[in-house]
Amino acid sequence: MKGKLYRSLGPVAASFLLGAMLFGSQPAGVGAKMPRNNVLARALAIELGKQKAPKWLMPLSSGVMYTLLQASGTLEARANNASGAGPLSAAKTQGCQNVFTGGAVGGRNIRVNQDCSLRRQAEETIAVNPNNPNSLIAGQNDSRIGFNHCGYDWSFDGGKTWGDQIPPFWQFQLLDGHTSDACSDPTAAFDAAGNAYAGGILFDVASPVSAVVVAKSNAHIGGAFYHSPANLSFQEYRDVPLGVVANDTGPAIFNDKELMTADAHSGSPKANNVYMTWTRFNSATGAGIGANSPIYFSQSTDGGATWSPGVEISGANPAICTDFSGELDPNACDQDQGSFPVVGPDGTIYVSFGNGNTPLPGVNQVLLVKCPAAADCSNSASWTQPVKVNDLIDNAPIGPDPGTGCPGGRECLPPNGYRVPEFTSISVSVDNSGKLYTVWADFRNGGPPCTGPGVLFSINGRRRNLGCRGERGARRQVRRNRAVAAWEQRDSQRRGAVDRVLRPVLRQLRVHRVQRHHPGQGEQPGRVSFDLIHPAHHGLDAEPGPGEQPDPGRVPRRLHVGRR
Repeated sequence: MKGKLYRSLGPVAASFLLGAMLFGSQPAGVGAKMPRNNVLARALAIELGKQKAPKWLMPLSSGVMYTLLQASGTLEARANNASGAGPLSAAKTQGCQNVFTGGAVGGRNIRVNQDCSLRRQAEETIAVNPNNPNSLIAGQNDSRIGFNHCGYDWSFDGGKTWGDQIPPFWQFQLLDGHTSDACSDPTAAFDAAGNAYAGGILFDVASPVSAVVVAKSNAHIGGAFYHSPANLSFQEYRDVPLGVVANDTGPAIFNDKELMTADAHSGSPKANNVYMTWTRFNSATGAGIGANSPIYFSQSTDGGATWSPGVEISGANPAICTDFSGELDPNACDQDQGSFPVVGPDGTIYVSFGNGNTPLPGVNQVLLVKCPAAADCSNSASWTQPVKVNDLIDNAPIGPDPGTGCPGGRECLPPNGYRVPEFTSISVSVDNSGKLYTVWADFRNGGPPCTGPGVLFSINGRRRNLGCRGERGARRQVRRNRAVAAWEQRDSQRRGAVDRVLRPVLRQLRVHRVQRHHPGQGEQPGRVSFDLIHPAHHGLDAEPGPGEQPDPGRVPRRLHVGRR
C-alpha cells in the first residue's frame, strides 16, 4: 500500500546543500529543481541513496515521493532501462472496464479506475454509503495526466461497474499564489445523510507549500462528481471554495498522510460531522532532536465547508514514549505516521497510528488515542493519553539492492523488492457493541521465502492454518456488526482472488467479505495482527502477543495472523 519512503526532517541548511548532489546525474532535459521544502529535500536524498535515515525518521507517502522522483528524472531513467508493454483494453469498450479472473476458486477482481494508461494507481481507499450498500466511492493516487494526482471512483451497483474522475482541486490556490503540481493520499468518506467527501494532500515540486483540502458530492450525486462544500448558490457547479483543513508555506512544514472519516451513525449526537487526521512534519521544532511528525486533527461541523484549526492529538506518555522527542516534553509521542480515524456508534472518535519514540532499532509501536463523544475534539486536551496496542516490527532489509531493485533508504520485502509499509498499514475499526479491531502488517516473522505450512491463526485457543500467504497492508471497516477486509498485494501476474481459507476464520468476527491478492512466486510473507478489544476498555488496552509477558489488566481476547 503506502511505501516505506522517508521524508526530510533535517536542518534547513543541510537540505539546500544537497541541490547539486541530488540532480547532478539526472537525465538531460528533465529540468528538475531541488525541492524547496526541507522535508521533501531530505526524503529525496534518502531515496536516491545520498543520505541514511535515522532510526526515528517516519516514512513519507509514496504518492509524494513518486512525484519527486518523476520531477528529478529518476523514473524516466528507470523507464529507459526497461522494455516490453502489455495490451491496454479490449476493443469496443468505454475505458478499461476489465474483469480479472483466476487465482483461487471463485476469484474475480473488477477494475475500479477506468483509464487505460499503465501509469501508477496506488494508495487506494474505499467507503460505503450507510444508507445504500450498493453506493460506493473509492480513490487512488493517479498519474494519468503527469505528476501524481488523486483519482476518485464511484459505483451504484455494489462494485460491479465503476466510473472514475480527477477531482476539482486544480482551481484552488496554495499560499504561494499558484495552483498545486500534485495531489497525494486520496481519502473518501460518507456521512450519515449519504453526502460523499473526497480529500487529498496538495503540494508543489519547486515550492515549499502544502495543503489538505476537501470537496463534497451531495447525497443525490453519490460521488459521480465533486463540488465545493460551501453552501452557496450554484453549489454543485462551483469548484471553489474547497474545504481547507491545513495550509502551510514554510520550508520546515509538510502535511502528509491524511485520512478522513465522518460520523455516519444517524443516532450519534455528532452525526454528519466530518473528521480528518494527518501527519504534520516539522524539520525545525527548536526542541529535543529538532524535528518531529506528530498526528494532527481537525473537524468540520458544516458539511466540509469550514474546518477547525489543526491540533496535535498524539500526546505524550512516559511509559511508552521514551526517546527521540522533538518537543519540550521528553516523553512526547511525536515521531508518528499512518493515522487512521474511526467513529463509534456513540460519536466517540478513535485514532490509531504508528510511533517511533522507542529506543530499539526496528522495534516501534502501534498507539491509539480517543476523544469521547461529549468532548470538544477540536481541543487537544479532550484527547486521551496515547496507549500502546502492540509492537510494530520494522526490520525488513533496506536498499539499495540491485538484485531486487529496492532503492536506497527504502525497506523492501525479499526476494522481489516489494515495499514494506508497516507504519501506514495500521487501521482500526469499531462495531456496534463498541469493540475495537486494530490491524497492521509488519516483519516480525521475516525470513526466507515461504515454503512451509504457512500462516497459523488462533483465537481463544482455536487454531487454523491459513496457508502460505503474504500481506502488504490491511484495511478493515466494521459497521453494524459487519466488516469488510481487503489486502493489497502486487504479484508478478497481477492476479488475485477471494481467500476462501481466511473467510471462515474471520466469520467469527462477523466479517462480511474478504478480498486478497495472492503472492507472486517466492514472495516473502509478512504478518497481519488483529487486536480484538473489549468495549469496557474502549480500545485503550490489548492482549499481549506471543512471547510477551501477560498483564492482568488486559483483556484475553486477541487474534493473531502470522507465518508459522
